[in-house]
Amino acid sequence: MSKNRVQLNSVVSSQLPQYVQEDYPLVSSFLKQYYLGQEYQSGPVDLIQNIDEYIKLDTTTNLVESVVLDGDIDFYTKTIKVDPSKSPAGTIGFPDSYGLLKIDNEIITYRDKTEYSFTGCRRGFVGISSYKSGINNSELVFEDSESDDHKDGAKIENLSILFLKEFLLKTKNQLIPGLENRTLDEDLNQNIFIKQSKDFYLSKGTDQSFEILFKALYNKDVEVIRPSEFLFTPSNARYEIVNQLIVEPVEGDPDNLDGATLYQDAYKFDKNINRSYAPITSVERIEVGYGKTYYKLNFDGGYNRDIGVEGTIYGQFKVEPSTKIIGAVSSGSTIVDVDSTVGFGTTGELYVTYTDTTTGVVSYTSKSLTQFFGITNLTKNIADTTTVGINTFAYGRSRLNQDEIIKVRVSSVYNSIDIPEKTKSFKKGTTANVTTYGFDEDNFKTGKWEYNVSPCYSVDKVSLLDASDSTYSITLDSRHYLKIGNKITIILKNKNKLDS
Repeated sequence: MSKNRVQLNSVVSSQLPQYVQEDYPLVSSFLKQYYLGQEYQSGPVDLIQNIDEYIKLDTTTNLVESVVLDGDIDFYTKTIKVDPSKSPAGTIGFPDSYGLLKIDNEIITYRDKTEYSFTGCRRGFVGISSYKSGINNSELVFEDSESDDHKDGAKIENLSILFLKEFLLKTKNQLIPGLENRTLDEDLNQNIFIKQSKDFYLSKGTDQSFEILFKALYNKDVEVIRPSEFLFTPSNARYEIVNQLIVEPVEGDPDNLDGATLYQDAYKFDKNINRSYAPITSVERIEVGYGKTYYKLNFDGGYNRDIGVEGTIYGQFKVEPSTKIIGAVSSGSTIVDVDSTVGFGTTGELYVTYTDTTTGVVSYTSKSLTQFFGITNLTKNIADTTTVGINTFAYGRSRLNQDEIIKVRVSSVYNSIDIPEKTKSFKKGTTANVTTYGFDEDNFKTGKWEYNVSPCYSVDKVSLLDASDSTYSITLDSRHYLKIGNKITIILKNKNKLDS
């Protein structure tokens, strides 16, 4: 602001030649008064010197528009006091000197101010009282006034902020269209509200958006009441059109993403992953066994509101590929064996979890179907079956702590299932077993194929066949593709592993 910069009126005298100061002493006083008349807040020179500050929201928001007069004053009073009980901030927000005040119809300027008073007042002053006249909004109002008496409790208007208010109006036109001419609640931090307005507009139409709007305008807590919820209906079915994502937690608790905005940034190693984001309407936890938990994120998928926007989803979220380590990997290794590299770029970065539970990022220069080559920056060991993925995630801010970033990996899901035509007794809640994933083929070629991935199967029951050589029979709950000689690992309920 201007108070941190040297004003010409304070140094002009020292800039004049010595003979001018001696022979024409009034020149110095004249120039000082001239620049005082140009450098007051919102004055021509002040605007030129401080335009970089005046265009900032930090400067133009939460301005002090008025305070309350403390005690009666007559037409010649030189000190105007502010009522501390009704205006506890006192004169904060007013210029330190030569600001413009307006009480009733009188314009006043002052030489200095204290915490709760304006001193050295010039009564019956002239100045701009509005940047819009009642007849023509493109014309400003320049008034002269006469000194007058004023009663205790009168409003002391701050005319020095009129130009800043015009700057704020222009900013609001750009960032919060529709609300630019609305008076926001005086207790609202306009600076934060305007800067975060993008999130407000993304949530339009939701209950939260109405709550935010009424809080911003009237500082009132509201509840959205739908008449349909109080009517007798032939059906209590709730119809919603939603888009869903299944995600895997990486950092933080995805349960706390309820009501937040999920983002996915463009990834430099995969041109198919572009900037996307959407507000989350609800979060559902999905337990899949072996201590593994996924989360279903729901988004409004009503109708296409704009080009590139489906429901409330901007862009298109893409699956972030992941795979599992095959065999333990030592620090410094340049080759990593995995289930499959399908979906990964020919070069890129991998996000890995080390055996000591810390995480890191390693790079690779090439790949085969089951291996990454040219590994660099592998500083610790990685355990067998550890999940690794590309070094990018979808993320959002926790509803409990806005400073906490929650990261998730977008996973793929099955699109549909083929239900046999000859079925009976199917009803809601019936449990069905999936016999195979994808197309089920049984011919000479598929019978000879060896799968390069490590599938997981749930054990239905275990029977002891021969105690002398510890032979057991294991029944799985779904069809398997194990062959004689395959090695299996049994994972117990306590997560301990038994190798066969």
